[in-house]
Amino acid sequence: MLTNLNISELVHKHNIYDRKLMVIHTRSRREKKVAHYCNAVDIKYYLPLESRIKIYGRKKVQTTLPLFPGYLFVLADEKERYELLLTHHIAKILKVSNQFELIEDLEKIYVAESCEIKLVPCELNIEGRKARIEIGPMRGLEGLISRIKGRDRIILNVNFINRAAAVDINRTDITLLN
Repeated sequence: MLTNLNISELVHKHNIYDRKLMVIHTRSRREKKVAHYCNAVDIKYYLPLESRIKIYGRKKVQTTLPLFPGYLFVLADEKERYELLLTHHIAKILKVSNQFELIEDLEKIYVAESCEIKLVPCELNIEGRKARIEIGPMRGLEGLISRIKGRDRIILNVNFINRAAAVDINRTDITLLN
């Protein structure tokens, strides 16, 4: 993950001054460039990444790609928002009306990434039952449990951008919710 923002702290902070969480929709393949710019000018950001291993002949190459291509999450005020627009790497900045819902969704992704558990992008509209993880480092996270490609996975939604990520899970580690 590329970040200088602790998502878990945002949940407990009620006063984040005049800064708001914004979703940046970047131009194609420019998420890391915007993240590096944010880091250089001290703007708080969060860019969830996934790790992939590609094989080229006899070589294995590990790459890190954005979990949600084209999206970056930023905590900024209006002045910083304007500075970001001047980079010419941004297609659109989406203002978030329900800050707390987005923070809760991002916290699930952040916790899974912090535990160094492999996240895989997946379809948002997967059928499944609501479940809570009861055992392990992700204890307390809720999502949809579904069987994808022969594996049990819990789906973590980010509803604002209509994207989701899946985490492999053991069925004995969860409890089903109604």
